[in-house]
Amino acid sequence: MSKLVLEEITDIKDYCNMQGMVRLARVKSALKDSRITNEELIKIFNKWRYQKEYFVLWERGKSKGKAYLCSKRGNDVYNYQINQKFKEIERLAHFYGDSKLFDINQANPRTNCLFITLTYDTKLRRLDEAWKQIGIEYNRFVSGVKRKFGKCAIIRAFESFQNGYPHIHAIILFDDREFDVFEHWNKQGSKSSFRIKQKPMFDMHWHSHVDITAVHTIKGALGYLTKYLKKAYDKDSKYELTLAMLWIYHKQAFSISGKFYEKLKQIRLDTRSLSNSNKLTQLNLNGDPVRPDLVFLGVFSYAEISKLNKIENPDSWIQILSQIPEHHALSNYEKRIDRELYWPNFGVSIEFSPEKCPSFEMGHYE
Repeated sequence: MSKLVLEEITDIKDYCNMQGMVRLARVKSALKDSRITNEELIKIFNKWRYQKEYFVLWERGKSKGKAYLCSKRGNDVYNYQINQKFKEIERLAHFYGDSKLFDINQANPRTNCLFITLTYDTKLRRLDEAWKQIGIEYNRFVSGVKRKFGKCAIIRAFESFQNGYPHIHAIILFDDREFDVFEHWNKQGSKSSFRIKQKPMFDMHWHSHVDITAVHTIKGALGYLTKYLKKAYDKDSKYELTLAMLWIYHKQAFSISGKFYEKLKQIRLDTRSLSNSNKLTQLNLNGDPVRPDLVFLGVFSYAEISKLNKIENPDSWIQILSQIPEHHALSNYEKRIDRELYWPNFGVSIEFSPEKCPSFEMGHYE
C-alpha cells in the first residue's frame, strides 16, 4: 500500500461517531457505494481495531468497577482468543497423528480426506454481494457434496484475495467415501501434488473454480490450515484485507463441524476443570466466576473511562475504576436489567446456566 494512497484517503472522521470512534455501519455504507477503496478500508479498519473500547462492570451499591478491553478482530484480546482455538486444533492434529491416509506407490491409492479451495468469479456478483452470499453458497455446496458422498466433517476458513473477493479453504473428512488419488506434476515438472479423479463431481456444486488436493495426513492438513490462520491474525500481516472484509460483512473467520467438532468438545472437557454441580458459572477474562453483584454498564472508549479515573497502566486489558464513566448512570441500567443479568463474553472458557443466560462464544465488539 503506497503512502500516496494513504495520504489521499477521505477524512476518517467521516466514519466516526460524535465521540470520534469508527463505527461499522458508516464504513459499510461507504464501501457499498464505492466511496472507499480496499486500501482505504484497511486504514479505517486498523483505526477501528486499535481504538480502545471497554466492557464496564460495576459493583452494585459500591464505588468500584472494572473495565475490560473489548475483543476486536485483530487486536490483542481477539488474537489471544484465536490462539486458544489454535491450541485446540493443534491438539486435534496430535490426536490424528502422522499416520498416512494412502501410499502413492501402491496400486489404486485412495483417501477419505480432501483439502478444497473454492474461489469466486468476479463476473458473477459485485464485491459486497459476493461476501453477503458466500456463506449461503458455501452451505449449498456442502449440502450437494453430502448428498453425493455422504456424511463428512469439515473445517472451513474464509480468506480475501487482493481484489477483496472471498475464497474458501476447507478440510473435508468423509465418513464412508474414498477417492482415487494420483500424483500431478506442474508444467515445469518441478513440483507435484496429490489430486483425485472425482474432481468433476465437486465442480458441479460450485459456480467458480474448485481446487482439490488429496490429504496425505490429517495432521499435516490441520497444520497447514493453522499456519495460514496464524498468519491471518498477525499484526503486521498482509492478510489485513481479509480481517477488514470479515469485519465489514460479519463473517466468522473459521468453523469446525462433524467429527472434528465432536473431538474438540472432548478435548475441551479433558482440559477444563468442571464442578459436579448442574449449575454452571460464566467466567471472565481471567477465568474467574462472574459475580451476581455486578452490573454491566455498557461499552466505553478509553477517553471516557480515563476522564474520571486514574489509569495506572494504559496497556492493561483490565482497568480498575473508582468513578462511573460520565455518559451513563447506574440507576438507569439497574431499572432495565431487573433481577437476571446478561453478561458480555470475555473470551476464555464460557459456561452458563442455559435457562438464564445466552452464550456468545468467541464474541467480539464491532
